[in-house]
Amino acid sequence: MSDSRRDATEATRTNGSGQHSQYSPFSAVVDRLRDEGVEFFVNSQLEPTIAIPEDHFQREWPVDSRRAQDYVVSLWCHTCGGAPKPNETKCLFIQLREECRRGGRRLSEADTLDAERNPIIQAIMALMNDRDSFDERTAVLLQRLRRLQEEGLIGRTDRLPAFTNTFSRCLKRLTPVLRGVGVEVTLRHTEDGSYCRLQRLASFQVEKPVSRVAVEADGSAIEPSAGSSGATAKVGTDLCSADASDGEIRVDTPVASAHSPEEKPDPSEGQAAEVNQPSTLGEEGGAA
Repeated sequence: MSDSRRDATEATRTNGSGQHSQYSPFSAVVDRLRDEGVEFFVNSQLEPTIAIPEDHFQREWPVDSRRAQDYVVSLWCHTCGGAPKPNETKCLFIQLREECRRGGRRLSEADTLDAERNPIIQAIMALMNDRDSFDERTAVLLQRLRRLQEEGLIGRTDRLPAFTNTFSRCLKRLTPVLRGVGVEVTLRHTEDGSYCRLQRLASFQVEKPVSRVAVEADGSAIEPSAGSSGATAKVGTDLCSADASDGEIRVDTPVASAHSPEEKPDPSEGQAAEVNQPSTLGEEGGAA
């Protein structure tokens, strides 16, 4: 064992009672990760995840991913002065997974992308945008969310579940995701039916209310039939100014259409042609 690893292994730390406890290299690496700003948590699928703040490609990585393993082992090498043995690596990542579970569950970046497309999450966020809590039957909650979709606050591309039982099961699976966006969901079943309580958390981001507009079946908004009478941006400022001829309907004669737009036909040309043209009828009479 190298001197640096022996120093890290034999280092001691004073606990709350004043006694000294053994300070293992595993604890040294975990402390080093915290000093680097790494966060430990589990995502909505209960997968242990670490957030690496200095990663320019992706911040959040599963603990068992190659990126997380390379990062943790490199910190071990810098901290302990050598690469960990296979058994040490196994124990290290067991401890890291436990740190993630102690860090709690929260919404990850991948879960955020799914949340943006889920109609149930969008409808609940729209419902809780102007209230602190909602406590009613699950069937009443589903009706209220359907009304929000009909009013155009959320798109109609993905429809809400048709049955209350299906909606209740989907809502139960989405509970950790909703907690990540700032809504705590509590489902309870009693003799007279199923109830749901929604509580807005401090992490919920309240948005300004938007106007209710009609929404097509594909989720696109329908433009109003009449626009605002307010000032609009001016376009076409390089066009020529209007003159007296604007608005007139002009029809070119066959003679005029044979000339270019720049050349105007001379009325005398037509008259001269008529005078100089020999009469066919006269010639036939003379020949006779």
